[in-house]
Amino acid sequence: MRFPVALAYLLFTALPIIQAINLYPEIRHETKVHFWDNGKPFSGYYSQPIRHKVGEKFYDTRCTVYDDGHVYANNPFPVQCYAAVIQYPKKRTAPPMQGNMMPLGNQNMKVAIPLTYLKPEEGSTENQYSIVYYFHPDDYELLKK
Repeated sequence: MRFPVALAYLLFTALPIIQAINLYPEIRHETKVHFWDNGKPFSGYYSQPIRHKVGEKFYDTRCTVYDDGHVYANNPFPVQCYAAVIQYPKKRTAPPMQGNMMPLGNQNMKVAIPLTYLKPEEGSTENQYSIVYYFHPDDYELLKK
C-alpha cells in the first residue's frame, strides 16, 4: 500500500515542476568563439547580430565574449527576460555547462554572465556558446502582438 501512495505523491509533486520548466518560451543566440595561438586568451569577440522573428516583429540579439570570463548579452526585447549562457566545448567529454540566469530588466540593458570554461581544451581552437533568453509566457505573448 505504501508504494502506490509514494508514487502518487511523487507524480503529484514532480508534474507541476516539469510543466513549469517547459512553459517558459526561449530564444537562442548561437555563436562560436575561435581562439588563436593554441588557445591563448583573446581580447574580445563580438558575435554577429542574429535576427529573431516573434509574431510580426524582428529583434536583433548580440553578445560579446571577453577574456575576463564573461559574456555580455543585450536585451533587445521590450519586456523583461532572463539570460543564461550554455557552453558546448568542442572536444570535452563533460556535458554542456549552463551558467546562472541573469535578469535583463528593460530594453537595451546589458548583463555580464560568467563563463565556466575560459579556454578551449587541449588541441581545440574553439568553444561554442548559446545565450538563451527565457520569457514569462505572458511577456512572450506581448512580444507577439
